[in-house]
Amino acid sequence: MSTPELKYLEKEMADLAKEVAEIRATQARYVDEHHALEKALIEMRSDLSHIKESQDSLNGNLGKILFIIGGGFIAAFVSWIIKGGLGGA
Repeated sequence: MSTPELKYLEKEMADLAKEVAEIRATQARYVDEHHALEKALIEMRSDLSHIKESQDSLNGNLGKILFIIGGGFIAAFVSWIIKGGLGGA
């Protein structure tokens, strides 16, 4: 090979090395972004789990409160009936 051909090949090799380095940097950036997205997804799943637990607890407590209120109305109605209701003296 002659000297111009070697210089051409050296330039091509340098260009290829530069392109490979850019590809590696881009790939590393994509991997970092992927890890960040995975972390965000895990955090969202955890938050969603906590929200679901809170909602279930709230629904359970609301059911108890409504049961107590309903029981109070029934007790008041029964008491009213026992005291004579509409036809009481």
